[in-house]
Amino acid sequence: MDAAPRLPAKRPGRPQRGRRLARIKYQAGAIDLLSVLQLQAAQIVSQADVIQLQNALPANRIDLHLTLGGSFDATPARAGSP
Repeated sequence: MDAAPRLPAKRPGRPQRGRRLARIKYQAGAIDLLSVLQLQAAQIVSQADVIQLQNALPANRIDLHLTLGGSFDATPARAGSP
């Protein structure tokens, strides 16, 4: 069976860059603190969504295996067994 599909690799530094830019804009007076906090909250929600998707992939694969009649017994079933 082929390897499980993978989500795209996380690009390091991307969320930190957004937070840094928001902090710089806040310090310069271009945006208010509420905007900075909303950005951080949106990033946290996005990260939680990625984690949920990463957890759903193996769970769905297990569900499919069991639905198709597979099992996780240590000994495989023999052909013609009752």
